[in-house]
Amino acid sequence: MMINVRSVCGGIVLSAVGLGLTARSALAEEIWWNQPAGGSFNLPANWLQLRVPGPNDVAIFDLMQDPSYNVTFDAGVTNSGCQFRIDKVNMDLNGVIYTLYNGLDVGVFDGNSAELVLTDGTVRADTVCVGQMPGSAGVLVVGAGLTMNVSDVLAAAYYGNGTLSVTDGASVTAGWSVVGGGSTGVIEVTGPGSTYTLRRELIVGAIGNGTLNVTDGAEVTLGWIGVGINESSDGEILVDGVGSLLDAKGHIVVGDSGQGSLSVTNGARVHSFGELVVGEKIYGRGTVTVSGAGSRYQSDSGYASLIGNEGEGRLTIEDGGHVQTNGMIVIGGPFPHGGGTVRLIDNGSTLKTPGLLVGNKSPGRLIGGEGGPRVAVGDVDPQNIPGGDLHIGPNGELRGNGTVSFDVANLSGVVDPGGSDAPEGAPGVLTVTGNFEQQAGGRLLIEIGGTQRGIEYSALDVSDDVTLDGELEIRIVNGFEPQLGDTFEIMTFASHTGEFATIRGQDLGNGLFCAVFYRDTDVTIVVSECIDIANFKPKGKKGKIKFSMDTTLPDRQKVTVTATNTNTGEEFPKKKKAKKGRVRSKIKNLAAGKYDVCVTETPNCGQGCFEKGNVKVK
Repeated sequence: MMINVRSVCGGIVLSAVGLGLTARSALAEEIWWNQPAGGSFNLPANWLQLRVPGPNDVAIFDLMQDPSYNVTFDAGVTNSGCQFRIDKVNMDLNGVIYTLYNGLDVGVFDGNSAELVLTDGTVRADTVCVGQMPGSAGVLVVGAGLTMNVSDVLAAAYYGNGTLSVTDGASVTAGWSVVGGGSTGVIEVTGPGSTYTLRRELIVGAIGNGTLNVTDGAEVTLGWIGVGINESSDGEILVDGVGSLLDAKGHIVVGDSGQGSLSVTNGARVHSFGELVVGEKIYGRGTVTVSGAGSRYQSDSGYASLIGNEGEGRLTIEDGGHVQTNGMIVIGGPFPHGGGTVRLIDNGSTLKTPGLLVGNKSPGRLIGGEGGPRVAVGDVDPQNIPGGDLHIGPNGELRGNGTVSFDVANLSGVVDPGGSDAPEGAPGVLTVTGNFEQQAGGRLLIEIGGTQRGIEYSALDVSDDVTLDGELEIRIVNGFEPQLGDTFEIMTFASHTGEFATIRGQDLGNGLFCAVFYRDTDVTIVVSECIDIANFKPKGKKGKIKFSMDTTLPDRQKVTVTATNTNTGEEFPKKKKAKKGRVRSKIKNLAAGKYDVCVTETPNCGQGCFEKGNVKVK
């Protein structure tokens, strides 16, 4: 993702690789404050030049004294700019508008350390810079009754150290913002009614270290967010407390090329219309934590959220936190380096997503901790899931080459080991540390593109017990042509019950099929010859039809025989396993009448009516 940090704050130009400095326009005259006891901004006697700064002037506060003083406004003022270099000033606008064509700077030059508190009025500026030049430091507090409108950039620590506090219901709006441009910067937005709104991006930790704290019911709304942009940078975001909200109209990147963290705690919320990327580039290291009852991260983007793209990413959901995405979550990206981990801890912690790709080309892990957290994949409510389970509902899919440390129940979705977005198939091994259950609506997809397990054909390894039902789909990929006798161990487990109700893709053509064998600790496919059926003999009895046949079908493989009432068209299928070259069974509870009886399905070469008879039931 390309980060383009543009702008001029007091003439400073910031890029992703370094900082260049230029001076403000020399056309503006500097008018110096000269009243250490404070007083009215509008009184000429309080200024060294004995006149109030006008539209072409820069107001300078630089008395180099430690005690703070108060400056008040009696009427609105327009200046080219305003600089606070050394002083500590409390500025009360008394409800008027203070307009700055260029900018407001707090802490300008090397050795400057300034503090400014603004209350009760409106400030309009092109830029606001807190901690501008190397060696400078600034603190700006936007307090009660103050509205600040910044047309371009608002920077905390452009190249010096800077802190911006928005508190007591104050409101700040800017074009875009950077925190920690070249040194250490902090933006704090705190308290009910306090808001910070950006029309474009927020960069937290561009080249230096940056922190954004949204606490105690405050709200921050913006375009997109980058946290920890450069290899040397470190960015942190904390959203804490009930009512606290971080709302992004675009994506959120945590750990682009540097270190980044996002913490959502104690009932706070983060919402984005874009995807979440944690550990974006090769040196990126990102961490996202959603902790506490009511704490929530929600992405409404249909694009995939990436936990560990080229870099390393970690998502932790704990103590009742909740994460929900409209796009699938990829844990471990499409590059051979980096990797991703998603960990859920404690009862009540939940994750809801339409799909999970765990381990693509880099390692991926989905870990369930103590206390029984829940994962819902697809259209299933996480609150209806037993603790410690991962459920795959309608429209849900679980894919990847990684490890899932949950009990997995595939209710009506798809499990696809390997399963990246590669169009020609991407076999792999998906490991479930726990139990695995596939119900009647579920499907297991196995891709076969060669005979090397996990590299050319996919497999599902389960550490504990397996319960099987639903569908097995066998898909031949990458132009592979299976040969008679080829063997594919597609599942391993400690023990199992049940079998797949339906198997698709068994017919390989040329007289070959995929025979599926259920053994004590594995399910294995063996490429076999299509079976022959001979001596099919259905017999009508009272209320039932008996049938038998000879077959080359291996033991425990099933044949389906269907009786069709010739009057009503109603069908009565019966599945029966082969044993020692024979299949024998009966279809019961039939009404009197005539029936067509067919061998309608074999586990080898598809469906049809391979053998047929006509009987009469009394």
